[in-house]
Amino acid sequence: MTSTDAGSVAKGRADPAVSALRLITLGEGRLVRHDGAGEQVLYDGPTKSLALFAYLACAPGRGATRAHLQDLLWERHGTEGAQGALRTYLWKLRKLLGADAIVGDEYLLLAIPCDVDRDRLLEAADRGDAESVVAMYTGGFFPDFAQPDGQQFDLWVQSERLRLHGIFSRCAERVVSSAVDNGRFREALSVARRLRDTDPLNETGWRLLLNVLIVSGDTLNASNEAAVLERLLAADEREPLPA
Repeated sequence: MTSTDAGSVAKGRADPAVSALRLITLGEGRLVRHDGAGEQVLYDGPTKSLALFAYLACAPGRGATRAHLQDLLWERHGTEGAQGALRTYLWKLRKLLGADAIVGDEYLLLAIPCDVDRDRLLEAADRGDAESVVAMYTGGFFPDFAQPDGQQFDLWVQSERLRLHGIFSRCAERVVSSAVDNGRFREALSVARRLRDTDPLNETGWRLLLNVLIVSGDTLNASNEAAVLERLLAADEREPLPA
């Protein structure tokens, strides 16, 4: 494949309005296809096929070397076992999505458009659209998605999970601050609760929630929530941060 061909494939990060494939990574792991008959679920849950497709869909340029994919998903199989496993799963994906869905020899490219919710969230963050990020973040990246033979894949998922939650957290703080400044306390409270609930032991969400309750004059619920936080921290043998 020429560099021009590879570039055209990399540009195939799909327009959601025209893409037949949709990869859902936030709050769940699912690949669906839209056609005239409606929505067809192709993969649902932590399967090896979905792991391979998702990694290619999220990789820079939507491509990776065979060697990297073998280490990523089959590091415990040995070289020959990993090579055979990758060939098998590429065959499965091509049979399902089309012979030209994944192209290349040593360097493999996902060559069909696919709308990925993670990409849309990152694009919203890049343009500073905090409200869209908060709306799009429906849960952690590939929750409970583990591959026993792929420690490197699990590390990648964990890294993406932390990165995306960090983006959501920063955007949620901005949305809450703006809502409070404009007297939209119900909206601020809803977003603050969402942030708190995504990571109950992270004090950022608690701080935002308590601030909203205090500023809105709801001292009773602020006291109740503070008591819950104190119990959580005590059970975890932690002291609250000064903030």
